[in-house]
Order: sequence, then structure tokens, then C-alpha cells
Amino acid sequence: MHDIEWLTFGNKAELAHRAANAVAHVVERAIQARGRAVLALPGGATPLPAFRILADHELRWNDVVLIPTDERLVSDDDPLSNVAAIRTYLGWTGATVVPLYDGRGGDMKAASDAADQRLRALSWPLDLVWLGMGEDGHTAS
Repeated sequence: MHDIEWLTFGNKAELAHRAANAVAHVVERAIQARGRAVLALPGGATPLPAFRILADHELRWNDVVLIPTDERLVSDDDPLSNVAAIRTYLGWTGATVVPLYDGRGGDMKAASDAADQRLRALSWPLDLVWLGMGEDGHTAS
């Protein structure tokens, strides 16, 4: 059994820096071990400061694949799109961003089948799954 380590931060800026550095460390180790890193990242506003900091890390971004941990059935230019936020903050680095939703209409069955196909094509297991939590307490909705 593993002990849980709780971390406390003095402010949001410290949290963003520590989270970005932790993710960068995982990326470096994964690339060193397997030649690639596959990360699932949260949506919403909370991780954006950490994404900004992470993007400035000198990593082998071309060997990094990013997917959202959750997504909505909205086009990727919609402000509610989580993959759009990942592309905005990290897509310019050279990382590959794989959407869960491809924007082809609102048919949930077709959208989920297409997402399953994209996810099956990834290298598993993922190197990092970062789950978000909303202000109302929801997790990885």
C-alpha cells in the first residue's frame, strides 16, 4: 500500500510552477525510457497557468502526445473546448494534440466511436493522467 502525500502551496503561482515542473519531469523520464511521452491533460481554467509555464520548458516536444482528460461535443473553436485550450497553450511547442471529439456533428455514438479509435492508436499505458477538479468539486467530468 502506498502512502498519500498531500502538498500545500502558498499561492496559485507556486502551484502552477510546481505542477509544470512535475509534468516536465515525467515527460523527460518517459522520453528517456521509451522515446515518447503520452499525457492526458485536464480542461478548464485551473491548469492554464501551469500549461503556460510548461510550454517554456525545453523538452523534446515532437515526441510528446497530448490528449484531454475530458471534452465536450463542441467545435474546437468553442470557448468550452478543452482540446482548444491545450492547443492554444501547448500546441505551438511541436507536441501532437489528439482530440477526443473531431467536430463532426453532435451524434454522441459516432463521436464516441471516433474517440475510441483515436485512443486505441495511442501508446499505452499513458505516462501521465492529470485529472482536473472544478470549483464545485466535480472531478474529470
